[in-house]
Amino acid sequence: MIPKELAFGSLDITADTGDVECRASSDGLIRIATDTGHIRVEGVSAGELALSVSTGDVNGSLLSEKVFLAQSDTGRIEVPETTTGGVCKIVTDTGSIRITVP
Repeated sequence: MIPKELAFGSLDITADTGDVECRASSDGLIRIATDTGHIRVEGVSAGELALSVSTGDVNGSLLSEKVFLAQSDTGRIEVPETTTGGVCKIVTDTGSIRITVP
């Protein structure tokens, strides 16, 4: 697991195998990609997000509304139906997506 708890301009995390957990604030892009593992975002604030995993789930919460573009070939997708904010693109081939915005 790679914990990230910081503020910055942008962040790019790439992993082959393993879970990634992110708690961060950014005005820019947060991009997280892993081949096998889960992605968890907790209380994340970013201008835009790009989260992708081949085999695994994407879960967590964001601090602000986003325009969600979510795709899963075999899993369930649960994201807010919001129409404002930056883009949050989430893709998983085999896994579920569950994101909340308070």
